[in-house]
Amino acid sequence: MRSIRLLKAAEIELRPQCIKDGKCTLVPFIDSRSASALLDETYGKENWNLEYKAVNDAIYGRLSIWDEEKQRYVYREDTGEEANISKDKSLASDILKRLIVRFGVSELYTAPRITIPDDGYGNTGYKVSEIEYNEYREICHLVIVNRFGKEVYRMNPENMVQEAKPISKPTQSCDNREAIIQSIRDAANLEYLKGGANMDELRKFVAFYTKKVEKDGWKGEFQFDTLLANWMSRASA
Repeated sequence: MRSIRLLKAAEIELRPQCIKDGKCTLVPFIDSRSASALLDETYGKENWNLEYKAVNDAIYGRLSIWDEEKQRYVYREDTGEEANISKDKSLASDILKRLIVRFGVSELYTAPRITIPDDGYGNTGYKVSEIEYNEYREICHLVIVNRFGKEVYRMNPENMVQEAKPISKPTQSCDNREAIIQSIRDAANLEYLKGGANMDELRKFVAFYTKKVEKDGWKGEFQFDTLLANWMSRASA
């Protein structure tokens, strides 16, 4: 099956995740328009399809892509926490962005922790001006500029091994519901990429805790690995 190419700098967006003590952590992502364009470019507009269905209190998305070599569709699934697509149009876009990761677009999960000075104006307008990857689709060079084109962050190659890691799970010091929910989804996608996970239980885990965090918030660190291990243990008992 044809592989999706690496992301270009112009296709990557940045959003602020945690602002504390005069510093801001930025998280790289691609929007649904870029994800759709990548699928069109790689497989053709007529050769992929995205479907949604409501199951209990969650929305499931299925991305199907036609494999010319095998002469059949290959699909991946992911879920969100809302049961009404019309209530939250962004949910459909969010599911597509997560699904494309499952077809190999995983390079943003190798991004280093990006910390810049808090600009005091919402920390928007930042862009990726340069990006390079190694043979394993991992980021090895990254430069970020502000809205005026001034460099504000440069990845240090000497510290790449220490810095290049998945988005960290937020603690109480940068506790906000959106950031914690996103961290749960990111960690769940990494679990999928590792392979061997019970996908039905992983989906239930994500749906349960995203709803819980959205409703009640979360105090302290969200210990994804520990909570997931306990969940899987109970499910297999």
